[in-house]
Amino acid sequence: MKDYIYYYSENDLSICGYLERIEERINEILDKGVPKGLNEVIELWHIRKLVESGCRMNNWSDDKCRQLKISTQDYMCYVAKFLNDIEKSSVESEYHSLYWEYKRSFWEIIDSFKLYSIIDPKIIPNMVAKNFNTLYLILKYENLVNKYKVILREIFITHTKCACILLDKYVRQDILEKDKLHIPSNLTINDKEKIIVKYLNSDDPNLNYVRLITQVKDDKSTLMLSPKTKLMANELSERLNRELMSNPRTYKISSSLCVQSVEGECIEPVSFSQNNNENVYTYSTDYIRKCDDMEIIFNCAYLFDWFNDHFMLNLISKKNEINSFEYMFMDKGRYSYPNYWCFTNKNNLALRQIVLYQHVLNNLGKSFESALKYFYEKHLYDDYGYQGLSINLPMENDTWLNKCKNICPEIDNIAKQYNLYTDEGEINEKLLPIIKPIKLQNCKSILQNKYYEIKSGNSEILGIVNCLFNYNMIEYNDKKYETIYDLLKKETCIKYSNCDPSDFEILLKHNIIYIDENDIISFDNAMINILKSIWEYEACSYWHHNNAERRILDDMKDKGWLVVSDNLFTKPEQDYLSYYLDNTKFTNGFAYRNLYSHGSNTHNNEPNHNKHIGAYNIFLIILIILIMKIDDDLRLAESIFIASEYNKYVNKKIKDCNEF
Repeated sequence: MKDYIYYYSENDLSICGYLERIEERINEILDKGVPKGLNEVIELWHIRKLVESGCRMNNWSDDKCRQLKISTQDYMCYVAKFLNDIEKSSVESEYHSLYWEYKRSFWEIIDSFKLYSIIDPKIIPNMVAKNFNTLYLILKYENLVNKYKVILREIFITHTKCACILLDKYVRQDILEKDKLHIPSNLTINDKEKIIVKYLNSDDPNLNYVRLITQVKDDKSTLMLSPKTKLMANELSERLNRELMSNPRTYKISSSLCVQSVEGECIEPVSFSQNNNENVYTYSTDYIRKCDDMEIIFNCAYLFDWFNDHFMLNLISKKNEINSFEYMFMDKGRYSYPNYWCFTNKNNLALRQIVLYQHVLNNLGKSFESALKYFYEKHLYDDYGYQGLSINLPMENDTWLNKCKNICPEIDNIAKQYNLYTDEGEINEKLLPIIKPIKLQNCKSILQNKYYEIKSGNSEILGIVNCLFNYNMIEYNDKKYETIYDLLKKETCIKYSNCDPSDFEILLKHNIIYIDENDIISFDNAMINILKSIWEYEACSYWHHNNAERRILDDMKDKGWLVVSDNLFTKPEQDYLSYYLDNTKFTNGFAYRNLYSHGSNTHNNEPNHNKHIGAYNIFLIILIILIMKIDDDLRLAESIFIASEYNKYVNKKIKDCNEF
């Protein structure tokens, strides 16, 4: 393939090398005549596409470009005629003689010129048998699939690996654009499940694809699996994973996490250290001993770092924390929650924190559940006048299963109470049982513009934050910076003429930065900090910002970059809650609400004991998140009201003075 010309796209990096050879090849054809071999004929197709694209060498004149177009104007017709004249009996052998890249082009040419008559459907199974990837090439073209759908259905039913194509099409997230494949329309839902089952029962199923089967989201129009098939996939996934981890050739990367509490008055409330490959978090027992019930709950934000300064949740899966290697090579379904390494690690830490916290509090004669009850029933009323109804939390000596069954409906009940409060201004005990239940993640805020969030599909704001925060090694003054944001924050005086202008093009276009009269890059710190929140949390908590910052957010909204949300939780926070509580949105979630509220859980036997403990601690974390979000919401509403009343008072005083 090294001597042949191939046109991928006008943006492909190989195009310069092909342009250097294109004139020589055209002159060669003019001297010797058109070629007679299929590889050489398909090369004409690529030469013509390259000329038509408008790509050119810097030293080519306009006259030369026109001459090249004239010289190649008949190439496409010749290619079509050559293929159309191939004997049907020779097509298979001719096809196998092609270089792989030209095999791709073969099907594109057949589709473009509708040369279906040269292909005997009977040879397609032979082509696929010799190289299974041929099937992927055919499935790229809808007309080809429709033309040969009868034989293609037979191939799908016969070949075990066709299950991988179905999973690439319907389940796997679109990384390599494999979802643009076309599946034969005569392949039924029942056919597809049989193909999946056949793959699960095959001799060598791939663990990544088996994991994708466990993440299938049922869709009557595309792919549906019975509970029995899903169970088979789950069990096989667990077995293959055990075999992988026990294989001596498997390279394992281990990390260790330790949380501990220590006595001593001079110890900081929280400290962090690293011991070999172990991250150690140490909490002061003496500090916890001095905390009252309200402080015990707030420690989850300040000591455990579950929230940022604007009370947006740090435990969510953040796009900026996902390693590109993980994203490319760890297969996730398109309806799967992105529970990559960093997310898993920080939520494992949160679980260990809550377990240690309960242990320390119990040893001090305190109860975490009692602190939660005080916070919701007493603190929120005393500080904000919010009179929530009494909540019933589990008893310490209850079984873990019963604890889960107790706390789960209480979380939904609190969300229902607060949602009613936002609508009515009070919690009517008679009205509460009548109104429909709501999902926790749909709970409303008392503020109409609680969050400003990225508008779905807006390319401008996405381009800006990607430009600022995506990894892009920048060199300046013999120093290297991973992102433009790092450069702007760490360099005090950046001369624009010393930078690559292409790095800053988007930011200049949208007035995120500007160049002053001294050639220095300047920017508004408030604007950059807001964009950082949008990049990291996909939202800004509007009322946590000052007046100048809120004007920036309003301007972004007016530009169509952001939209306003009146939900108690940001969209990523809603996804986080959905991941743990139900399986309506994500196919890899825990669905704890389904397990413990709908009576579908197993008995309280030994194998499930640890699962119940884990579930209960997740419920505790979610309950803490809920009541702290309510606290933040009420505190902001109160501060807005106070500020509004104060402004009315000041304006009245000014008016009175003017009248006097």
